[in-house]
Amino acid sequence: LMELLCSSGLAVLISAGENGRIIDANRTAREFLGKTSEDLSGQPVEDVLQEYFEKGLDVTRSLVEENGVVYQVFSFRAGATGDVETAGDLRRIFRDLDDVYFKTTLGGTVVSVSPSVEKFSGYSPEDVLGTDMFRFYRHTADRQRLIEDLKSKGSLREYELLLVGKSGQDIHARGSIHLVPDESGKPAFLEGILTDITKRKKLEEDLRSRSEFFRQVVESVPDAVVTVDRAGVVTGWNKEACHLFEWTEEEALGRQLDELVYTASGKHE
Repeated sequence: LMELLCSSGLAVLISAGENGRIIDANRTAREFLGKTSEDLSGQPVEDVLQEYFEKGLDVTRSLVEENGVVYQVFSFRAGATGDVETAGDLRRIFRDLDDVYFKTTLGGTVVSVSPSVEKFSGYSPEDVLGTDMFRFYRHTADRQRLIEDLKSKGSLREYELLLVGKSGQDIHARGSIHLVPDESGKPAFLEGILTDITKRKKLEEDLRSRSEFFRQVVESVPDAVVTVDRAGVVTGWNKEACHLFEWTEEEALGRQLDELVYTASGKHE
């Protein structure tokens, strides 16, 4: 959850080395503290938060060590003075999150999901909680593929899945997913954040279709057609260009047009 929270801004997250000095802080932490990354870098965590302790801020701290770095995650709620309302702020951020946060057992049972799942899929959180996450997969084989990839890598970033919405629509999703161990260190849960990339996928498909249509048109015309980029490097070379200039497509692509096309006088055409 450390990486997920850091990237999504779901909670105040401060990372520090074993000496307790700050290495980095996520956006939510910087906004909460009113400081920049440069202000916080190298400062003792306890000193930075001391004034909030004095205000009565109740802090729950979790420590996670990874590659020699101790990540300190601070969960805040209003103290006796009522000056700080971070817990409410975090609940609001979680509620308004566009991406979907989820947590499941290894068997796929959903134990936690953000409210944004309804906008994402059409299913309410109540529809999803306690059900099998993998029933939302378009292809059942993706379930085993996901588990195998997680077991071999531990965590997955930019991982793409094809899911099914409540109305039966395809949902192309890209996620950051990882295994969460239990107290004994054995994998117990899957946890991740999913982003809807359906519109992006449709745009990519449209661009591919247009590109293929353009390619077919270029190949069918009786004239030589050559395309170049801004630097004059050949990016397209149709069959008529091969006949006219006596360079194959493989020989022409990636070369400067000036090296390939000349007039009878020897000047570049």
